[in-house]
Amino acid sequence: MKFVVVSTILAQVTAFGVVKSPFATRTRLAVSTGNIGLGPAKDQKEGKKELVAGVDYEVPKHEEYRTSRRSKLDEQCDKWFGSLLNASDGGVLGDLSDAARTILTTPVELKNEAQKESRDDPEWTPYVTTKLPWTPLVPAFGLEEYGLPVPRRNAETWRHFDVVGMVETDYSGVPEGTGTILKLSDEQVEKYTVDLVKKGGWLKDDECTARLVYINGRFCPQLSKTSAHAHNLESVNEAPDEVKTCLQRLTDGFTDELAAPVPSGDSEVLTSYQKLSGPNHNVGDPTSQFAINVQQGTACFAALNTVHTGAVAYVHQPANEVASKPVLVVNAVTNSGGAESSLDESKGVATHPRALVIADEGSILSFVQSVVDLDETGDHRPKLYNGYTQIFVKGGANVTHSYLEESGGVVTPGTEKTDEELKEGETSPREIEAKRPELRDTHLEAIDVQIIGDDGDYKGTMMNTGGSGRVRVALSVALLRPGSHATVNGFCLAGGAQRTDIKTNIHHVAQGTTSEQNQRNMIGGR
Repeated sequence: MKFVVVSTILAQVTAFGVVKSPFATRTRLAVSTGNIGLGPAKDQKEGKKELVAGVDYEVPKHEEYRTSRRSKLDEQCDKWFGSLLNASDGGVLGDLSDAARTILTTPVELKNEAQKESRDDPEWTPYVTTKLPWTPLVPAFGLEEYGLPVPRRNAETWRHFDVVGMVETDYSGVPEGTGTILKLSDEQVEKYTVDLVKKGGWLKDDECTARLVYINGRFCPQLSKTSAHAHNLESVNEAPDEVKTCLQRLTDGFTDELAAPVPSGDSEVLTSYQKLSGPNHNVGDPTSQFAINVQQGTACFAALNTVHTGAVAYVHQPANEVASKPVLVVNAVTNSGGAESSLDESKGVATHPRALVIADEGSILSFVQSVVDLDETGDHRPKLYNGYTQIFVKGGANVTHSYLEESGGVVTPGTEKTDEELKEGETSPREIEAKRPELRDTHLEAIDVQIIGDDGDYKGTMMNTGGSGRVRVALSVALLRPGSHATVNGFCLAGGAQRTDIKTNIHHVAQGTTSEQNQRNMIGGR
């Protein structure tokens, strides 16, 4: 596996041109003129020439250029995302859902960055791209239509992912009963229990503190074991303010207020994400092209999850309490994805599982997430799994987290064989793999960890061994308090015609923070 760090400085060179217009305004532009090495110019004595907007140049109608840089594929990406956003749903987050939808549907402001006049200004930075006043203003790539950047094939964070295959698949269907409790018959309870045990997505009652089971995004109490501190969040309106504040947060810096104040120096406290490391290495406005180039690209899907999630697995470990047994959250997926039988056969379905974990001061918690298939007869439907997990670790707390992705069937072995290596009459494994229906499935998971207390500790392990055609797990850890530590381990097993992507971002914000990271991959197929 190769890790590449790229530092890019963007510069813009625009050819100077003057366009006459009969519509004059009082806006003026001062331009210095001069020659180099040829002696003084004739008009140099005149000093600066002021250009008048509407007389010497025309001010563009910037909105007319908002989508001018989109390619046909970019338009398809926006249309695909819009079909997901506008799908009918049974979201349970109420006002938080409405707020996330507003963020997504409000286009970003088209503005021209201005350089600070004095380098003595505490917010002066060289990382500014100021366009000439006659140049049309356009948003960063991915922000042409929505308020958060959506996938683009050539975007830095998406360039190794199968964006084309993802957006060519219609996932606009919604599982039947989203937002309601799933009730099973006694026969289904027995069958699903056996299936989950066989798949490894099960712990007996005496082996876990709690077990929360979701099938196609719907909570199933008959298969679950709940407790006072680990249960399905049925109503966000009655939840504590702390829970609401956590659930409304977005990734990639699109929630500017840090999850905890960060001490800096003797008395200063940092609270703004975009002003971190300012001014010369300022993180900056998250909608700028500079910022988007280093983001994980999860913000739009986190907001989409907030809009549509039909259930929230909520774990709250009280202060100074030790959980001697793990809390298990299982998200099981069936062949049909829970789609209604009347849904058009050409459509797939999307589920938006959500988990929120809060570990109070001095607590110890083991948290396990498992994503598995449920054996079920019936035709396969393409499925989009759009998960969002949030973990908040307070002072002195210790959280051990395991994420296991095993859905999507099993890849076809032997796809690396050439035609010469096949036996007479043997069907090519590549042909078999190409027809495997799970290749149309997409699994996305954003894991956002915030260590918000001194000496908080997080240890996370991500494992991907499933067979979905496209898998993308993005983990971000923010170390916001002194003495906090994170250990991140990852393992990916991929083969056949799969495209897998595991991204990690460990952000050392506070002083005196430490981290460790290990990643191992095994790749087969073609």
